[in-house]
Amino acid sequence: MIHQSPSQSSSEDNKPPSANSSPGKMRSPGPRSFTPFVWQYGRQLILLDSEPPHWVMAELHFDDDRCQYVEVRRACYEWSGEAIGAALSRALASGEAAVEELAKRINEWLRAQPHYIEWPPTNPPVTAKPDTAR
Repeated sequence: MIHQSPSQSSSEDNKPPSANSSPGKMRSPGPRSFTPFVWQYGRQLILLDSEPPHWVMAELHFDDDRCQYVEVRRACYEWSGEAIGAALSRALASGEAAVEELAKRINEWLRAQPHYIEWPPTNPPVTAKPDTAR
């Protein structure tokens, strides 16, 4: 869900993700729990950040005349996966190599965050199988 402006949030919005969460469904965990993500590809700069209770994706382009980056779009999302998807779609304008590079960098960034939850788990719990030989 895209939010164009911040809205009132429930107390649940500020809770850290639980073990049942997946990265695509991770709510913004709370005040400055995540390090912002920044990625540059040529003149394009993409930012991802959690501004509780939302996730923000912003795109900036370098303006030669002003010798600075200019924000060309910004949107707030309820879920991390929505913001990441928006960032990947914006990278597509720079080509397939840009999307692959951004996906790799986002993955590295997510894994370095204190609230990162790997899904599916690399070592899922082993469950006993019922004995059907009787």
